[in-house]
Amino acid sequence: MIVAIVALLIPVLMLTSAVYLSVRLVTSFGDAAASSLKELSLIIGAQTALSQVSEGFHGHASLGDSPSREQWLRMNEQGDVALRALEADPWGPGEKEIAQDIERDWQRVQAITAAATRPRPGVPSPTSAEGVRQYDDLIGSIQLSLDQLHRAERADLGYSLWSAQVAQQRLLRILGLMVAGAVAISILAATTLGRSVLRPLHSLQEAARLFGMGDLSHRVVVERRDELGRLAELFNTMAQKIERSQQALSYQASHDGLTGLVNRVLFRDRLEHALARAKRQQKSLAVMELDLDGFKKINDSLGHSAGDALLMEVAQRLRTVIREADTAGRLGGDEFVLLLEDLHQPDDAVTVAKRTLDALHMPIMVLNKPFGVRASMGIALSGDEQPTADELIRNADLALYAAKRQGRDRYQVFDQSMHKVAVQQVSLEEDLRRAVESKAFTLHYQPVVDLPTQTIIGVEALLRWQHPTRGLVLPAEFIPVAEDTGLIVPIGRWVLREACRQVHLWQADSPEPLPVRIGVNISVKQLEDPGFVADVAQALRDSGLAAEALILEITESILAQNLIATGEVLKGMKQLGVRVAVDDFGVGYSSLNNLRRLPVDIVKIDKSFVASLAQPEEMALTSAIVALSKALNLQTLAEGVEHAEEASELRALGCNAAQGYFFAKPIDAAQMGEVLRAARMQGNRLQAEVRGERAS
Repeated sequence: MIVAIVALLIPVLMLTSAVYLSVRLVTSFGDAAASSLKELSLIIGAQTALSQVSEGFHGHASLGDSPSREQWLRMNEQGDVALRALEADPWGPGEKEIAQDIERDWQRVQAITAAATRPRPGVPSPTSAEGVRQYDDLIGSIQLSLDQLHRAERADLGYSLWSAQVAQQRLLRILGLMVAGAVAISILAATTLGRSVLRPLHSLQEAARLFGMGDLSHRVVVERRDELGRLAELFNTMAQKIERSQQALSYQASHDGLTGLVNRVLFRDRLEHALARAKRQQKSLAVMELDLDGFKKINDSLGHSAGDALLMEVAQRLRTVIREADTAGRLGGDEFVLLLEDLHQPDDAVTVAKRTLDALHMPIMVLNKPFGVRASMGIALSGDEQPTADELIRNADLALYAAKRQGRDRYQVFDQSMHKVAVQQVSLEEDLRRAVESKAFTLHYQPVVDLPTQTIIGVEALLRWQHPTRGLVLPAEFIPVAEDTGLIVPIGRWVLREACRQVHLWQADSPEPLPVRIGVNISVKQLEDPGFVADVAQALRDSGLAAEALILEITESILAQNLIATGEVLKGMKQLGVRVAVDDFGVGYSSLNNLRRLPVDIVKIDKSFVASLAQPEEMALTSAIVALSKALNLQTLAEGVEHAEEASELRALGCNAAQGYFFAKPIDAAQMGEVLRAARMQGNRLQAEVRGERAS
């Protein structure tokens, strides 16, 4: 009887033990799967955030304005949160080293990001070519590290499943030995256990193996509602989420989120494959870079939503001008790129360029208003030289800038002379950086004369750079480079301080009041700098110069770019007591109506009007500018006066003041001091011999 009872109890105990151990294994596996799901979610979140940060960075690198910079910095903060969450996870030894690599690269990215608002020695500006290159390299390195973590975590999941299977197989062998000596019910219990536990575990193990190999489409089929069923359901849900995330991430990593065009990464990949095909088939291809002219004006005046609508319509029109086999992409901001394959002759690319410009010239409706878009294009052909993808993109970029320099709304085909110009520009940029650090600039001054009284009422400060090997470099050559690199902000800050200091010295040297004002030219980059108003106030405080003695000269084109933002800065100037002049008036896009809306004091008539006063039409235009300025209670100042007849005609028209070679050339501070002292001795009249310098 006892033996029978024991024989009956043995299979029951065996079954109970097997079920208990199986449940423990299932629970352990579920915990491992949940942990893996959490870590995979962290990795995918970091990858998505990093892709958005990169897209925002390229948008700012292209536009270079404050709104795009703020959008990029917001994306950067989100990326920082995602990466810090990733770093805080308790990774294993090998994975921890990868996480540390990510942290180190991200810190370097943050250093370049910080340089956008506060330049640091040794850290490139994010808008410079070197900054873009380093930023892209670091982002690419982080993405590679994240991919390593992703693969390692999937491998860990597969290993956990495999370990569970091995443990279960060992349990099966033990149970087999026990069942061999038990009654038929023991065999039945073991068989039931195999069907209910081992087969589902085998299905899970096989699914994990395929999952680890990258097959995210496989699903586990376990039709039961116990722990194994819930585990299979969890596994399938996790695989489905990861598959969708991978698909979304893959699309985001290769396409522009706004326009749906391919992005820089996918475009470069397609270009490399196209170059390989062209080489095999001995055919030609072209890369065409396109940059919208005046897009920043639309973006700033109508808002980013209007700018986005414009970009989407431009993208759609680009799709219509190329063949299905060609590729259209967006590099960032208002920069687009086309890849044209299988060209029969180089002129085919020119034909597409003309067709593209014509398509963009047709009005685009934005906020129920028609806009005519103008664009500059650079074309680079593969030719017989067999350039690399990077070389072809660089050549198209150089051709694009050549088109911009020649007047915009046109195309240029790359030739080798453009590369020489680019090398010179890079050299000039480096020299300019050293000049800023060593303060290797000086100021010259040109008198401003009151036309009715012929007395000196002010001077204009003009920047000069004496290069150690190239000699005198004209502002027209180095100022655009300074604006592109952001160096114009520290240079402009120095000009303000030096000009204010010098005028105050002249005033202090005079035994009687010296009513001389100083005009200083201001760049659009300075107006966009958040610290500009504070810089002006600091220059006045440090020099001791009265605010009303300072005139800030802003070109008409800058005013037209963004009336609202410029107006706010000018209001800050008026609160300080500083006067504002509109430079080069008559050649830009603003109007006297805009001047009425802005806190402006002086209108500087462009020298092109002065040189053409002998023509009745130009005389009428100049007369109208003077008359309307008076009606708005604005002073007028004519630039570029070179002849006595011009001075007389301007005085007859009622123009208040003038400057130019007829009165005096720009001279250094010491010479200007002598002119002011001599003028004071003659009732502040400009000496005849100084006027005569023009002819010498």
